[in-house]
Amino acid sequence: MLSISEYKRQSGGSGHGWRVRFKVKTTDKKPYTIYQNVHSTIESEDKEGDHDKLTFNYSEAWEWRKGRSIVDSFIVPKVWRARQKGSYRIQCQIWVEQGKVDKKKMYRGRIGEEPWGLLYGCYTMRKPGPEAITRDVRITWDNLTGPTTFARGEDLTLEVLK
Repeated sequence: MLSISEYKRQSGGSGHGWRVRFKVKTTDKKPYTIYQNVHSTIESEDKEGDHDKLTFNYSEAWEWRKGRSIVDSFIVPKVWRARQKGSYRIQCQIWVEQGKVDKKKMYRGRIGEEPWGLLYGCYTMRKPGPEAITRDVRITWDNLTGPTTFARGEDLTLEVLK
């Protein structure tokens, strides 16, 4: 019922990364929700050898209707990469459920405050559906000696682990 496109580069004002598109294959016009459990780890090291590690676990959701295109992006902000070397690993389980987003358990995010951005999300992992698809990627960079500009995210490398 759910298909995921190939990863494509994406650039934005504050960062760069990759995106995928989700498609739900169905003939009915009922509402569906695409849920995704995310476990992400960000690690970085600067010239002095100081090491930082952040981990986030959360669920996020997209409301889907027939004809709607859904995009999921993994963006690495420029500030994470400036004069640092590091990695951003994202492990996800994604599935589709009939019906609207469970707004009793999930709330609309705010950019810069929740890791799910403007989507619906929560810090409690949902139980994945029986047809959940697993994704596992790592984005790396090594900017200890530069660059000072980040044109189109050329300093980033994507490794698809699953």
